[in-house]
Amino acid sequence: MNQKVKDLNKGIEIRSEILQYSLLIEDFTSSLLGQLLNIKDYKKTKSLGNQSGNLSFNQKVNLLIDIDALNEEERSKFIAFMEIRNQFMHNINAKDYESCFGFLKGKSTYILKLFPQDKSLPLEEQLKNATSQLSDSVIQSTVMLTEKVIEQIRKKSTAFVLEKFKKNSLETIKEIKSVFDSLYTEKKGAGIKTISIEEIKDIGTIFSKAYYSTMIKKIKPE
Repeated sequence: MNQKVKDLNKGIEIRSEILQYSLLIEDFTSSLLGQLLNIKDYKKTKSLGNQSGNLSFNQKVNLLIDIDALNEEERSKFIAFMEIRNQFMHNINAKDYESCFGFLKGKSTYILKLFPQDKSLPLEEQLKNATSQLSDSVIQSTVMLTEKVIEQIRKKSTAFVLEKFKKNSLETIKEIKSVFDSLYTEKKGAGIKTISIEEIKDIGTIFSKAYYSTMIKKIKPE
C-alpha cells in the first residue's frame, strides 16, 4: 500500500474527530452571524448555508474577528483551532498530533501552556488532550457569543442614543436662548425695563413647550 495512503488511514480517526468539532463550531458560527444580520433561516442563504460558493469556515470565523465579536484570548483560540483543523483537513502529512503541530510553529508550546497536561504522558497524548480541550473551549465561546454580541450592540446603541440626545438638547437650548435673547432685545428696544410677575409665571411653560417642540423637530425622521 502506498505510504501516503497508509498515513491517511492512520490519521483518519483524528481527522474525523477534528472535523466533528469543526462542523459544530461552523454551525454555531453561522447561526450567530445569521442572528446578527437578522436572517431568519441562515441555512438557505448564499453566504451562510451549506452550498458551494458559501463562505468557508475560515471566512466565517474571520468575520467574527473583524467585527470584534471575539476578545484577544478567544481570537487566539479560534485561530489556533483553525490552524490545527486546516492541517488535518488539507495536509496528508499531518497524520497525528505531533506531525500536525510540527507544521505549526510555536503552537504546541501555546496549547500546552493554555491547557497544561501531565508531562509524564507521551507528547502525542498531551497534544491530543490539549487539542480536545481547546476544541471544547472554542465551542463554548461560540455558544456564548450570541448573548455577548447582543449585549455589545445594546451598549453601543444606548451610547449612540444618549450622545444624540445630548447633542440635540444642547442645540435646542441654544436655539431657545436665541429666541429669548431676541425677545429681550425687542422688549428693550420698546423701552420696557421690567417684567411682570405674570410673565415670570409663564416662562417655565414657554421654555418647556419651546424645548419639546424644537426637540421633536430634530428627532422626527425626514
